[in-house]
Amino acid sequence: IYNQNEVLFAEAEFLLNEELREPRNYFAILRAISLGKRKLGEIINETGIDKSSIMKYISILNLLGIVEKEVPVGEDPLKSKKGLYRIADNFFRFYFRYVFYYKDLILTDQRERLLSILKDTENQFFSLTYEDFARSVVMWISGTNYFEIGRWWDRNAEIDLVGMNREERRILLGEVKWSERPVGTDVLAALRKRGDLPLWDEFKEKEYAIFSRSGFTKALIDEAKSDRSLILLHGDQRVV
Repeated sequence: IYNQNEVLFAEAEFLLNEELREPRNYFAILRAISLGKRKLGEIINETGIDKSSIMKYISILNLLGIVEKEVPVGEDPLKSKKGLYRIADNFFRFYFRYVFYYKDLILTDQRERLLSILKDTENQFFSLTYEDFARSVVMWISGTNYFEIGRWWDRNAEIDLVGMNREERRILLGEVKWSERPVGTDVLAALRKRGDLPLWDEFKEKEYAIFSRSGFTKALIDEAKSDRSLILLHGDQRVV
């Protein structure tokens, strides 16, 4: 994708140019979101596009499955004031973060610099993809146990993964770690602390899930063996 002679180098722009009028504005929106400008006001400030016009562009990107609005799980998407926009398509997410933004470096064949930039930022980028993967795994392994699955946040706390079954008053709270070190009991303790927030008092049964790219410490594995409410997953494989 970093070779300007390859088809993928210009694929995203070609697709948008074919599908959309005023593609420049769509490029600007996608570039802004890829750089972490996820609130509507931030996108407007970054792009210079007025609010009435930008909502039209975002709606079209949403219809195409490229951009989606994310709200804390359990909140009404139409009423929530905490909405954040994200690039839902992994190819477009990578393209506008690392190809579109650094096109001048690609065209001048500065490959070493590009690889250095990728190495410095890859953990942040791929952690988001790993969170998406974790949500998919929970949907797959939980079956009908949880009907609302997503991320949750407010001003003071954030939980990577929450699954809710209001009818049975069950909740799953999850942490997703894309790090090079095994996850230990400190991560579980912090997750349980967030699980004790008054917000979750309506749920009488709580489960905890931790996803780790690099596995788990022996202490955490031993704890999971004696705690049926704790699930540890390395990739998509359940450890305990």
